[in-house]
Amino acid sequence: MASVRLTNEIREEITTAMLRHRFSKEVAKLVALRAKLADRVYRDLYSPADRKKMEALPDGWLPVDDDVQCRFQGSYQRLKFNGGIWGDLYFLIDK
Repeated sequence: MASVRLTNEIREEITTAMLRHRFSKEVAKLVALRAKLADRVYRDLYSPADRKKMEALPDGWLPVDDDVQCRFQGSYQRLKFNGGIWGDLYFLIDK
């Protein structure tokens, strides 16, 4: 039986799989917290009366988006309503 050479690509796949196995539950909790934060920011921006008026409008009258942009201490952030993340943590989501 011939041996398989461990390429950098194979090493990265193994490392990602190990990290995903170890941290996927924590990342899932983080995603849920981020979704909750996005909803809280949205609800803070728009009063219940404003949200009721917006919901009463016909479909297509207002733009629809999957995130809310906000600024925390001078830093702009985009919070996805589904809690989506990007960067290195994205690859740790159990798919």
